[in-house]
Amino acid sequence: MPSRRPTAAFFAGVAVANTGFIAAVTVTGLVAEEITGSAGLSGIPGAVGTFGTALGATAFAWLIARFGSRAGLSVGYVVAALGAAVAMTATVVTSFPLLLAGMLILGIGHSATQLSRYAAAELYDTRHRARAVGIIVWAGTIGSVVGPSLLEPSGRAAASGNLPELSGAYGIAGALFAAAAILYFLFLRRGRASVEEPGQPLPETQPIAWGELIRLPQVQIALTAMVIGQFVMVLIMAMTPVHIRHVGLGLGVVGFVISAHTLGMFALSPLTGWLTDRFGSVRVIVAGVGLLAGSALLAAAAPEDGRTQLAIALFLLGLGWNFGFVAGSALLTNSVPQPVRTELQGRADSLVWMAAALASVASGFVLATGGYAILNIAGALMALIPLAVIAKRPLTPAPEAA
Repeated sequence: MPSRRPTAAFFAGVAVANTGFIAAVTVTGLVAEEITGSAGLSGIPGAVGTFGTALGATAFAWLIARFGSRAGLSVGYVVAALGAAVAMTATVVTSFPLLLAGMLILGIGHSATQLSRYAAAELYDTRHRARAVGIIVWAGTIGSVVGPSLLEPSGRAAASGNLPELSGAYGIAGALFAAAAILYFLFLRRGRASVEEPGQPLPETQPIAWGELIRLPQVQIALTAMVIGQFVMVLIMAMTPVHIRHVGLGLGVVGFVISAHTLGMFALSPLTGWLTDRFGSVRVIVAGVGLLAGSALLAAAAPEDGRTQLAIALFLLGLGWNFGFVAGSALLTNSVPQPVRTELQGRADSLVWMAAALASVASGFVLATGGYAILNIAGALMALIPLAVIAKRPLTPAPEAA
């Protein structure tokens, strides 16, 4: 088993960086509305940030493959800190184009947070990689809880410096991303696989044969589970607060339901990792499909005053996403040899975040044209797609992984 130090560094880095990211994205819609005077444009910066994460995943996977996780991930967090500084400047000078640029850069850097789960998994053998992924995903719980709580003190700090109150969130985000970069640089020095030995050159990597890799059943199942799970989760989650307001319920209900959803997404990740190592990725993916589809139908059937039913449905939606995300990440990591693994992981994350961006756009359109029940029924049907891939592409022995 690897030293606990690099695993703890990955956990701490993801927790710190995700705290900053949550603080930034929480205020971005409000900043956009203040700058433009239009609620209709308030979602664009967030979508741009998601698109940036999709772009950054491939770029930083390339850096990690060539220079190691310490260098690649640290640079990612420095880029995210720069994006936060640009967004903060945009808030001060009230520039919408500059806000978009800042969120794009921040999103590109934030991809390092997502890639950290793969880098941590590389420290472990195939029997324990899912648990490592689960632990790192679990770190997201800290950001989800702590990030919003920093808005008020950061706003007071900004106001005391004669800056716009909302700019403080970007200031704290930049500081936390910089702290994560320092953590990685200082503590990711020893270990196996992508955590390099000081002074030891990394092995040469071979050009990735994407066409061959994408035909592997394991890769197809892992990609489908993560991409479809992300799309369905965002499709439903993004419009649930809007639906709650449309039926006349208040912000307190929105907070209650979304908190339940966030709990489902992150809190049980270590258990998901253990289940994956114990019973196999495919079984956990199938269970995740059931949770996603079932939660969508439960949300579709919720009455207008059914806040408890919605909270349960959104908790299960988050848990279903978690099953597919953790098990899919572990399956992808164990499916291919080390020389091509990192770039494949980067491309996979790019697809996942592109799916999130598309779902953000599609969700509003489906809600406006069909209503909340139709939105959830569509999500339930889409959630079943991985089952078709599993049935069509039974697993074969994977290439020997390093």
